Order: sequence, then structure tokens, then C-alpha cells
Amino acid sequence: WPDENGWKKAAATAPLKLPEDFNDPSFATVTIQRDLFYGYDTLVENVSDPSHIDFAHHKVTGRRDRAKPLPFKIESSGPWGFAASSAGNPKISAKFVAPFCNMNKIEIDTKLPFVGEQKWVIWICSFNIPMAPGKTRSIVCSARNFFQFSVPGDAWWQVTPRWFEHWTSNKVYDGDMIV
Repeated sequence: WPDENGWKKAAATAPLKLPEDFNDPSFATVTIQRDLFYGYDTLVENVSDPSHIDFAHHKVTGRRDRAKPLPFKIESSGPWGFAASSAGNPKISAKFVAPFCNMNKIEIDTKLPFVGEQKWVIWICSFNIPMAPGKTRSIVCSARNFFQFSVPGDAWWQVTPRWFEHWTSNKVYDGDMIV
């Protein structure tokens, strides 16, 4: 549990901010929240390991037949957390900022008919707050620079209903419940 005497240090520390891409109009963003009935330590370990996606989220955001080892290189680490990245396509950059934040950037080089080569960028930033023993609140902010029409919104071209995003996001959380 957080140190109850850490208020002075917290007040002197600049607040953690989402990456600048969240302010870029070429990125579509979604924020979700859910209270989970498992421990903070389990959740932080889970979201720190992107290799679980193809297993835990099969047919939601991953597929088991695409699962493979994801070798990471630690770029920096310390009491603050760690930063690591993988090479190849997709390139994944992961950062854990203790005690509660994971920021993952996924970059996918793709080539599509009519539009040619593109770099798709996905951000998944999770803020995980211990609420009680065995209970954690997860707040996930995601952004991507492709398929903006599939994100719920007020614009006429955003055709996905908000309930569908809610349903899909909860399927992701449900997949984590069995890990």
C-alpha cells in the first residue's frame, strides 16, 4: 500500500501525463475504467507483459495462432520503474512508472491498397490503483492513428455505438480475470 507519509514528496513531483499523441487530432482516443476483483500486484504484472495478449484475449484483441516470444531489451530501470522495447514489427515500447502506471506504445508498419505504406501507432496507458486487498481499479486510456471511424463519438462518421466499445473493453478485462 502507498506510504501515507508520502504527501510532501507527491506534492513536489510533477504529475504524470499522457503522451502528446493523445492531443494529436489524427489520433482517436478512448478511456475506460473497471474495478477488478484481483490484486494490484497481479494486475501490474499482467499489463507489464504484452505477450499475454494473444493468449488471454484470444479472438478479442489477439489470436493464439499469432503468439510468439517477445524479446525485450531493458533500456533503463530504477526505483521509479523501467523502460523496455522490442525490435521488429510490431515494435513495442513499454514503460512502467511506479507505483501505478504502465504506458505501452505499439508501432506497426503496414501496407494497404490505395493508401500505401503506413505506420500505425497504438498507445495503451493504464493507471492501476489498489482499492483494497484483492481489489484494484483499472483506468485505461488508449489512442490510435488508424480506423478512427470505429471509435465511438459524436461525429457523423463515427459509426460504432458507445455500448459496443464498452462491451468489447469488458471482454478484454474478462479475459484478464482468468490469467
